[in-house]
Parts: sequence; C-alpha cells; structure tokens
Amino acid sequence: MKTAFEPEEIDQLSDILADKVFNRVALLFSSINRDAFEIVDIDELSKRLKVKKSLIYSWVYQSKNGLNGFPFSKAGNKLRFIVGEVLDWMKQNGK
Repeated sequence: MKTAFEPEEIDQLSDILADKVFNRVALLFSSINRDAFEIVDIDELSKRLKVKKSLIYSWVYQSKNGLNGFPFSKAGNKLRFIVGEVLDWMKQNGK
C-alpha cells in the first residue's frame, strides 16, 4: 500500500518526527551523570573525594609503577582526572 503525501504534509511529518527525536535525546542527556565525564585537577578531586592530595599523589605514583591502575592523565605537568573513572576505580578497589 503506497500513500502519497503532499509536500506540506511531508514538512509537517518531518517537523513532528524531529521534535520527538529531540525530546528523546534531551531526556537521555538530562539523565546522564555529569560527573562521569567531568575533568578536574587534583585540588578539585581532593575536595570531591574528601581525601588529602597526598593520598591521590600516592595513587598516581603507584599507578605509574604498575601497581594499581589509578586513572589519571597529564596535561603538560599538571595532573587531570575524569571524576567518573576515579569513582569507578574506587568502587572496584574498595577505596
């Protein structure tokens, strides 16, 4: 069964479809945990985790030596952390 549409009807249908898709995507993004992707420095991570910076430095040192897999990266000479990755690491390692 073929249905013929007038150009105006196609425009209306495409607008309705676009609105529905947009609303679905907006709902998905609003439910994502923003911490999961946020990049922070050591000061901010220390505040969020309520731990001393020296403890974070020790995790980084151990990770550099292949001991614990603590997630970090360096931007120049500054340490950076993705909050969600650190929280996952803490759960997996009982921290």
